[in-house]
Amino acid sequence: MASKGSGGLPSFISGYYGPNSSSSRAFESLVRAIGEAKSKQASALHHFGPLHEEDRIARKELAVLKEKLIQPDTSAKQMREYLVRLIYCEMLGHDASIGYIEAIKFAQQSNLLYKRVGYLAVSLFLHENHELIVLLINTIQKDLHSTNVAEVCYALTVLCKLINKDMMPALLPQVLELVQNKRFVLNRYYTEESSDGITESAQEKSLSYS
Repeated sequence: MASKGSGGLPSFISGYYGPNSSSSRAFESLVRAIGEAKSKQASALHHFGPLHEEDRIARKELAVLKEKLIQPDTSAKQMREYLVRLIYCEMLGHDASIGYIEAIKFAQQSNLLYKRVGYLAVSLFLHENHELIVLLINTIQKDLHSTNVAEVCYALTVLCKLINKDMMPALLPQVLELVQNKRFVLNRYYTEESSDGITESAQEKSLSYS
């Protein structure tokens, strides 16, 4: 199965554990097993036929995570761990849809690190026409109104990637307000993101609603 671009991924994902914590043993073991599988691909093909060793490991990991996700009283720290492992499996080319709803819920976290992980997960799991996008709208609206610049930027990043023109009317007032905002950080952010069509889209809708 083709990877979705896993080069350098472990160190990238490790940053989502926070500055004062390290990745878990489970995640490190998964990354190590995948790395070893890549070096033994020829042998794996011989023993397992068309199913690569990497695929077998990822599918086993997804089966474990499926059981973890339904456990009661899962802490936010544990859910962050599960989502990071799901992100890794998804970027290896496997369907991690068992965690899509949990990722959307995690984007609602008040803790900035957890919110960041949730938004990262949904931005990788979903696409602009995915049926679950509608469940993100309230979270994005709330974060666009936040006085915390980090929360606003997380919401803008996901908006740029996942919100299509049909969904934009629900967010247009906040988008236009931010575009006109005098704060340097947000002005610079929007200038950089305008190539993704968000500013242009907002302007089009502003004209159509006038």
